[in-house]
Amino acid sequence: MARIDVSLLESYAGTYEFAPANQISIIREGDHLVADSLPVVPIGRTKCEFYPESESSFFSLKTADIIAFTKDADGKVTGLTVKQGQRERTASKTK
Repeated sequence: MARIDVSLLESYAGTYEFAPANQISIIREGDHLVADSLPVVPIGRTKCEFYPESESSFFSLKTADIIAFTKDADGKVTGLTVKQGQRERTASKTK
């Protein structure tokens, strides 16, 4: 597990939208992130904790999922990609 600055974790917190009415919320809890209502096959929607493997990529101990955050040229977080096995889904940060 990588150690990253808490302010960087805070910058990832927010609401991300895959499609209208299909959102997840990311919050910071201590030294890691929590995705609320992440769709996980075959479990369904569940809360998952994600731990840093780098400054922009996070892994789950509960599932094999990886979340990678994207930033614009100014360093502002603009979205994320959830990698679930061979499947990748991209979401835009809305809040």
